[in-house]
Amino acid sequence: AVYRKFKMACSRVIATIVVMLLASTNVQALIRLPSWFGDNMVLQTNRGYGARAFLNGIATPGEAITVKVGSNNFLAVADTNGDWVVEIKANGKATTVTVQGDSGETYVAKNVNFGDVFFCSGQSNMVFPLELTMNASAEIATVMDYPNFRYFQTPLTYNSTEQFTTPATNWTMPSEDFVKGFSAVCYMTVRDMINLNNLGKTSHVGLVQSAWGGTRIEAWMSPNALSKCSNYPWPTRKFKYSFKLFASIVRCFMRQELHRMRHLLYTMLCMLRLRR
Repeated sequence: AVYRKFKMACSRVIATIVVMLLASTNVQALIRLPSWFGDNMVLQTNRGYGARAFLNGIATPGEAITVKVGSNNFLAVADTNGDWVVEIKANGKATTVTVQGDSGETYVAKNVNFGDVFFCSGQSNMVFPLELTMNASAEIATVMDYPNFRYFQTPLTYNSTEQFTTPATNWTMPSEDFVKGFSAVCYMTVRDMINLNNLGKTSHVGLVQSAWGGTRIEAWMSPNALSKCSNYPWPTRKFKYSFKLFASIVRCFMRQELHRMRHLLYTMLCMLRLRR
């Protein structure tokens, strides 16, 4: 009898552990968002074609995703690979974006804006910080003249396979202490473009610095681009870091641009049809 009670108690413990493991597995299978989803982010839009923006992520295949932007809801369903994307009708005001799945798991980003996002990538010339430029103090002093700029620096990492996102990091609000170490080429180019196009200092702009000094060009190229370099001595002198920076800190940002370009192409085709 004692043995039987002990056996039943062990069975209950094992059953409890199995349930906990299953619950843990389900949690891991829930929504994943790219690292750039967070407070103060800027989502790329195109004012000339309906001011659409896109948000993508990963979830359990077939899971319904609701993205709430202010008072508006936008829906998506994860495909067989678990990928989902939502097309958002943007506005010019800062808002809160909430992402929720069937399971109830919720992610929230506050002070989200819609505008133009500039991806600044490269080697040492792009890494070169604002604090080392000529007239650095005067250049740094202009930072606070653009309160709607948001800054994002990707961590320095590489991988041999394409990554969904970069390691966790945050969008940063304008501050002289932070921007003095930010890419001078990225900041000054974007700032001057805003001024030259009369977009005003109230334009919402995201600046993404994804640069690594001393790296070779092959590391930033996609396999497709590398395959077109017929004059390069492949494969006998193939660089061991080829494609690894593209896979880790470039490809994940391209997903957003691909969705935006598909929408832009579709809109242009519709306009051509209407003109006929």
